[in-house]
Amino acid sequence: MDGKGIDSEVASPVLNNRGKADFDDAMEEYNIAGVWLFNPRNQTIARADGLVHQVRAKTCDVLALLIRHHDRVVTTEEFFDQVWEGRFVGENVLKRSIFELRHIFEDKSRDYIATAPKRGYRLKAAVALVRPDPPEPETMTPPASAEAEQAPSDVTVSPAPVATIPTASWYSRLDLKRLAVGGFFLFLLIWGMTQKQALRQAQEDNLQLQNDSAQMNRFMLDMLARYKTTGSRHESALKAMLDEERPRIDQRKLSPAERLRQLRFLAACYLAGGHYADARMVLDQSVRMGEEIHGQDAEEVIRIKFALVETLVAMNERQAAYDTARYTLDLIRTAREADKELLAHGYYWMAMAQLECIYPYCDRPKALASGKQNAEAAMALFSESLGADATETGDALWLLNWFVTDSARKVEISRRALDIYQANLGELDEKTAAAYAELSRTLATWGGDLESGERYMLKALAIRQKLYPENHYQVGQTYRYLGEQYMFMNQPELAAGYFVKASTVIGAVKGAGDPENLEALMWLAKANLYREKWSLAESAIAQAMEIIASHQITPPYYLLQEMKAVEMRVKSETLARESSLDELMADIKLNRMLGLKAKNTFATAVVEHEYQTLLLRKEPGWLDETRYIDTFNLFLDDYLRLNRYFVQPDLQFVASRSMRLCRRKSEALCGSLMEALQRRSLDLPEQVIAQSDSGELVRTSVVEPF
Repeated sequence: MDGKGIDSEVASPVLNNRGKADFDDAMEEYNIAGVWLFNPRNQTIARADGLVHQVRAKTCDVLALLIRHHDRVVTTEEFFDQVWEGRFVGENVLKRSIFELRHIFEDKSRDYIATAPKRGYRLKAAVALVRPDPPEPETMTPPASAEAEQAPSDVTVSPAPVATIPTASWYSRLDLKRLAVGGFFLFLLIWGMTQKQALRQAQEDNLQLQNDSAQMNRFMLDMLARYKTTGSRHESALKAMLDEERPRIDQRKLSPAERLRQLRFLAACYLAGGHYADARMVLDQSVRMGEEIHGQDAEEVIRIKFALVETLVAMNERQAAYDTARYTLDLIRTAREADKELLAHGYYWMAMAQLECIYPYCDRPKALASGKQNAEAAMALFSESLGADATETGDALWLLNWFVTDSARKVEISRRALDIYQANLGELDEKTAAAYAELSRTLATWGGDLESGERYMLKALAIRQKLYPENHYQVGQTYRYLGEQYMFMNQPELAAGYFVKASTVIGAVKGAGDPENLEALMWLAKANLYREKWSLAESAIAQAMEIIASHQITPPYYLLQEMKAVEMRVKSETLARESSLDELMADIKLNRMLGLKAKNTFATAVVEHEYQTLLLRKEPGWLDETRYIDTFNLFLDDYLRLNRYFVQPDLQFVASRSMRLCRRKSEALCGSLMEALQRRSLDLPEQVIAQSDSGELVRTSVVEPF
């Protein structure tokens, strides 16, 4: 998620609409300044040492237009007319493409691309058109003599000439082609895994091979074909193919730089497929290899570490993600602070790690406060270096939304991120789906617009079902989000179905002990509890608790507390395994102690209220009435501060239960409960109040607080 993805458009307006005189053949390549080889069809810019940059489609079109008119300034109007086909886009979109090209060319002094103020841009570097080689047999025969090897190639030199390029120097171009095309087909694998339509497109286009590495090409095409024809597109089929590829990379006779590049592509495939443990192993190997080849502070090594942070976050390795992100950001600040775009990524991944870092690894309030600052810093730097409309700026906005607590601003940020993704990436992209999902949750939780929230989440699901196989983690996560959406809409029966699907997929992909699977089971228990399916509710929460015990894991504190609360609500309705008075007292003390350590007053109070309710039901004479009201008030406050675990059925269940049981203690308790609800404008329906327990009052003194 480093923002260097490829545009989703298949057709290139510049490359497809040009005349014969402009570019003789879409398969041509262009030597720029005698250093770089630009391939418009593959969208690659390669350097002689093996470094290959994959270029976004629009940036590729910008460079093609500069090459076409390299002898003059290309105006901004021409760029918008020919690259963006006359669509209205902000000037920052063009600036971003220019920035990307200068970054690739390492053009800090602007010797390659010059800016004509208030007019446009001009390509200053010399350009040579290199015609494609004639078709070669699969097994290439070496030249018979040095003279044959030195025979002049068919090169057309532009009006801004470069020195004559000896064919001997371009013999290495075949190696560059091998590298570029190998990367291209690895890229197709990633794109094909994440985009089913791209797989079909790759097959239908019958892409022409541009190098003589027939073994690699056959393998990649075979991998694509095998994955495409897998009936269920089951992820195990992709993983099996990737597992076969891992030893082959080590077996091939590759330069260290090329081996590192292929490992990075392989890790990206594993990561995109949800095979996080495999991705981590490959990335750990890549970091070690990259540091040996390029050094610790090299840009390529730093970007591998960004991918490692992303993988660790996906694996819920929170401490490792935090430590890696912090070390990488410190490294950038020390060695590469002048690179604003790289520094922005450093702040972005630090903020992501802080968002995921929870007790006992982090002081949660401090982590969130610092994470917000880092997300804002990332957004400002991305906007400055790439433009306010850049995809990376959208990434920072999407992340910042998780830290912001003002409802109006959250909705504004979510909409802005979605607009950027739609403009830059189109509808059929994971980032667009993620933005729809986040806008949906923002509207449901913070904006109160449940109908729009449902619509946007269904859009996110539709996109992901087109991008991924049914058993992909992102599909499972969206099922969970939809279940939560329907809980907010007070439709627990519809929600339960989605939670079952979510647990099935997430449990299979990330393991039964993953926190998201535990969340899905907790929500499933809630949904069944609130539709009075007691046995189903008891089964779901018991399954979640059994997973925690058998896997010997410690879920995030707030999740564990909510699971405990749900478990106790289920038990209170089924009267299952009633605790003794001594056990209740001990449990209350332990809960308070853990709450103080975790510094989470609200989550602690929610569970304690369940314990106090058991006292009210079982031993009302031992109930501390003041403490009962205190925990009830904290529960209501947590509901009103928009805790995403609290939905309307929670409020109805807890408040109705309290009103039903309060007379077991005193009329005063009932009055205090009603006053707490009315003070927050949370009046219960009259029929709930009418159903309050009219049984005989138990008049006993309140014990001293313990």
